Order: sequence, then C-alpha cells, then structure tokens
Amino acid sequence: MTDTACSHTRDAFCCLTRLLRARRADTGPISMAMQAASPDAAAELRAVAYAPERSLLVAALLTFSGGFLDAFTWLSLGGVFASSQTGNVVFLGIDAMSGRWQQAAHHLLPIVGFLLGAWVAIRVRAPLRCLVAHIVCLAAAMLLLHRIPDPIAILGISFGIALESASFSRVGRWSYLSVTVTGNMLRAIDQFVSTSDRDALRGGVAMLVLCLIFLCGAAFGGYATTRLGAASIAVPIALSACALLLCLRSHAIRQRGVRSRKQACRAQRIISSTCLDDTFRDQPPREPGMNDLRKETVSLGEVSVSADKLA
Repeated sequence: MTDTACSHTRDAFCCLTRLLRARRADTGPISMAMQAASPDAAAELRAVAYAPERSLLVAALLTFSGGFLDAFTWLSLGGVFASSQTGNVVFLGIDAMSGRWQQAAHHLLPIVGFLLGAWVAIRVRAPLRCLVAHIVCLAAAMLLLHRIPDPIAILGISFGIALESASFSRVGRWSYLSVTVTGNMLRAIDQFVSTSDRDALRGGVAMLVLCLIFLCGAAFGGYATTRLGAASIAVPIALSACALLLCLRSHAIRQRGVRSRKQACRAQRIISSTCLDDTFRDQPPREPGMNDLRKETVSLGEVSVSADKLA
C-alpha cells in the first residue's frame, strides 16, 4: 500500500474515533449504566428512569385519594370501605355468622366491584386509560350519589378504585398499594432489614411516607365528608386528575427526547458516511499484487484448457 493510501486510512480511522468519542460523551450516566448491566437490569433501569407511573409524587397523590375515599364511603355509604377490602371481608364474615344477610350483602358488593375492576385493569394493561376511567367513575358517583341506590354507587366507586390501584402498583422499582397500609408497612420493614440492596433504605422510607399519606388522606376525608357531603369527592377527583396530567406531561417529554435522539443518530450517520466518502474519494487505485497475477494466470489456464477440449 502506498503512502497516500496509508494516510487516507489513518484519516478515516481518526474520523471514526472522534465520532465514537462524541457519541460516548453524549450518553448520560443512566445510559452508561444500562450498557454495562445485563439486559434485564438495563430494562429495569430504563423503566425506572422513564415511567411516570412510578414516580413518588404520583404514588402520593393516589394514596392520599385512597385514604380519602375509604373515609368517605365509610361515613356516607353505610359503613363500607371502597378500597380497603380487608375491612369489608371482616364485616362480611361477622354479619354472615350473625345472620344479618342484608348487611353481609352490603359488604359483599364493594368486594365484587373491586375484583372486577382489578381484572379489567390487568387484562387491559393501560394505566392512563384506567386512570381516566377511575376519574369518570368518581365523577359519576359524585353527581348521582343519593339519587341512585347506595349499593350501585359503592359498586361503581370500588370498580374505579380497583382500576387505578391495579394499574399504579410500583413506585421506583418497589411494589406498593395505594388502597391499604398493611402491605406497605411490611414492605418497609423488609427494605429496612435488607442488606443486599443498596437502595433498600430509600425504598423503606418511601413505603413509610405512603403510609403516612394514606393516614392524612383518611383524616382529611373524614373532615371533608362531614362538612361537604357528596361534593367532597371532588378532592380525590382533582388529585387523580393531577396524577394524570403529570403522567401525560412526562410521556410528552419522553417522546420529544426519543425524537431528538433519533435525529441525532441520523445526523451522526450522515456525518460519518460523508467523512468516509471524502476520505476515500481521492484514493489512487490499488496496484496489482501477486494474488491478482495468480488469479489472472489461473483464469488464462482455464480458458486454454477449455479451448483444447473444444478442439
């Protein structure tokens, strides 16, 4: 290879090296961590970094709403829980053993509505659509409360809460429940005693914060229900709407980021192809070597053998 060809090759290699360095510099710590981790860990990091449904703020809004609705239904709809089904199961058993079948059926309806809503949410797997349906159910209950039978209102509220709870069940990379505190307490203790996870302390603190937020929601829900009545459902509706707006805003930002990355990658490919074309455009033709001469000799020999056969 001549000196000119070697010079062009070095220029091309330098150009590619600069492009690779620029691309590596553009990647942030999350991208570098995902590249270094296994595929499963990379998918988990990507989900934590970009899923708005997993933010602590969204979890806090929905947990406050869950505590509020439990207090509201207990005070306004005959002593039933819309979201905390453990209490309904306890009272169902007590009323059934006491022979109060009408009251037992009263506690059975929210359980049925919750199971149906959870089944729909798990089958659909569309958190934002389920959150919209949750808001619609609460708005319908607020407008029609005491105009329709209370069992139907309880059924609709429990159905909407289940849609939201089954769709939003993780904060960061930890599971949580926005409708009860027992599971969150157990998860907090589990995180505090864990020694294998570096972020266990943060997960435990997040679970305890959600427990306190549920308590605040129940306290405020009881106060608002005694003062405002059915109109107090506007509070959980507004909180759920805020969570929905946060999720939509995060999704819009993510989509803009994806489009920007695609445009940057397309520009890098164009620059790299242009650089390589400019590098090798003026390269002189390669001088024939011994391998080319051997190939030509073999080809001439094959032609002469074919001519002898034809003769």
